[in-house]
Amino acid sequence: MGVPLPLFRQALKGIEVSEHLPQVAEQAHHLSIIRSMVSREGNHERARYLLHTGYAPGGAVRHPTLGSFTSYYLEDSLSDLPSCVNINSPTYAGGFLGATHDPFVVKDPMKPVEDLSYPSQMDTHRFRERLKMLKAIEEDFIAKRTGRGTEAHEAVYKKADQLINSPKIDAFQLNERTDGYPRGIRYE
Repeated sequence: MGVPLPLFRQALKGIEVSEHLPQVAEQAHHLSIIRSMVSREGNHERARYLLHTGYAPGGAVRHPTLGSFTSYYLEDSLSDLPSCVNINSPTYAGGFLGATHDPFVVKDPMKPVEDLSYPSQMDTHRFRERLKMLKAIEEDFIAKRTGRGTEAHEAVYKKADQLINSPKIDAFQLNERTDGYPRGIRYE
């Protein structure tokens, strides 16, 4: 077991939070803390799936993660930012909730997030013109195959455009954060 970290403060009675997480300490009254966990899953991959989804893996059903459920129940379609983010851990999808609830993936918090801007030769107008062209090409296909998959496909493109043009996009400039959070740790 490593060296214990110095404590920031006792956030609530019985809850001590590291000095590196002052904003977590301020929000401690909103937390549910799991102090122990038991599972019959001996295989780490199966146990990880169980931890992230609440279901043991098996069968044809793809279960959504807790973040995807949160996205589903608290989704704000007008929000510029994704409602579920996966940082530096195995990616599980939105499962039976659909692709619109897949997590936004940040592969390495120490590197800039990929694809958060248009390619150098493209601007907003050109991208939107390409989206119109794509929609025209796909129109016949979508008309014949209505359903959650086609709706999710369109929604994902719309959300991507919304995110790229958002003034809130700086939230993903993790390497430029100056709020006192430590660097180089693994978030799961």
